[in-house]
Amino acid sequence: MNLLHLHKKFMKNFLGLVILFLISSCKNSTNEISLASKIPNFSGKWNWTESSGFGNRGFSVNIIQKNDSIYGIFDAYAQGGNRIDQGIEIIQDYNIIGIVKNNVAYLKFASAWSDDGELGEATLVKKSDLLLEWKITKRPKTNNGDFWIIDNCTLKQK
Repeated sequence: MNLLHLHKKFMKNFLGLVILFLISSCKNSTNEISLASKIPNFSGKWNWTESSGFGNRGFSVNIIQKNDSIYGIFDAYAQGGNRIDQGIEIIQDYNIIGIVKNNVAYLKFASAWSDDGELGEATLVKKSDLLLEWKITKRPKTNNGDFWIIDNCTLKQK
């Protein structure tokens, strides 16, 4: 009878641990989902243009976001289209890669004008559902100093 009593006590404690583990697992999954839903969504086509005495210039990005990872393509033009930078691939089909941390997208980009494929760095901050703030934090070195990507701008969703 003593052995039977120990077995029942063990099974009761074991079952309690299993239930506690399952409840804990469900709670952690809910927390992870709620944290993931707080990451701003940068996905979309975004655009900035300007007309000046030097001719029109513009910058556009197409961002794809998967969880906290960012992939994208940019296109920049200046001097009314006489200077163009469509970048070079960092990974297949993308010239922008990055990660979202603390509501900011930290990006690396590959300019077609960069020296030896050196990457530039930029940030994106979501100002609203329709506006992103683009800021270059590190320009890549260029062969002759030419660089046609805007340093700072507010991108509007297309």
